[in-house]
Amino acid sequence: MTTDLVIAKRYTRDNAYEVFDALDVSEATRADYIARLTPFLDYVENNQFNLNTFLEFKRELRGRDDLSASSKNKYLVVARIFLKELHRRGILPTDITANVRNFRLDKRHKVNGLNDREVELLEWWCQRNSTYNSREVAIMCLLFYQGLREGEVCKLNWEDVLWRSNQILIKGKGQDDKQTVFLHPVTAKAIKRYYDIRRYYELEGYRPRGAMFRSRSIPSKQGRLTTRGLRLIVKNAFDEQGIDKTVHGLRHTFITRLVKYFNGDITKVAMFSRHRSYEMIKIYNDAILMESDFKDYIKAFSDINLFTPV
Repeated sequence: MTTDLVIAKRYTRDNAYEVFDALDVSEATRADYIARLTPFLDYVENNQFNLNTFLEFKRELRGRDDLSASSKNKYLVVARIFLKELHRRGILPTDITANVRNFRLDKRHKVNGLNDREVELLEWWCQRNSTYNSREVAIMCLLFYQGLREGEVCKLNWEDVLWRSNQILIKGKGQDDKQTVFLHPVTAKAIKRYYDIRRYYELEGYRPRGAMFRSRSIPSKQGRLTTRGLRLIVKNAFDEQGIDKTVHGLRHTFITRLVKYFNGDITKVAMFSRHRSYEMIKIYNDAILMESDFKDYIKAFSDINLFTPV
């Protein structure tokens, strides 16, 4: 191992996390990068650092059966960003990530939305908790009726609500500015109920400000609800009703219902889902078409039976 690579390995071990400080990313993204860098740091610690380290790290990830292809890609991407930054700083003399591709992923969605029965269970849960758990119900409405992402919900402030026009300002994924989104009437009512209850239990004349959803596990009143906390809220509600889905399943349900209602008009769906790429919505549309054609697929083999139970 050359002297330059020895220095790079030592720097990787001792100064790893400060490398991300110079990146033009949000604090949340920087925190994700740091969390996902650990497998690469462990690999470097236990192996020789050379021109093929990144490729060898990819090969090790490929052999891990405990990780999905998506998770492997996230670790690989962060390691790539890290090594490129080392090269940009002159610490790593060569860009050792060149010509090493990411893992190829199936673009079709693997997350399922809620079925009709699960939607009924969620509806019943929200109606039952509309008063005593107004915070949780408001969150559910933002996820279900508006299709908001986890981070978008957590970033909401009371000042983002435009009460007179029933609109809300959303800072979307990868966006620097906020965009205006019309609130579904049920969402607007749920947020108003939550707002009124917050005012009732606070000092007289108090007007809620700042973070719309605060963490109850953080002592400071300024502690904003985290995405982890939000996932726990949804998981507890789903577990209570026997719904085996994730938070993203709510956004999946939101988009799928719009695709069906708008008869596959992805331009209309994109307006409400705030997708920057039509390709993602097309994947939803393709899945719906495949589901509708499944009966015809079965009929194509209706005259043949290769298996008869004894």
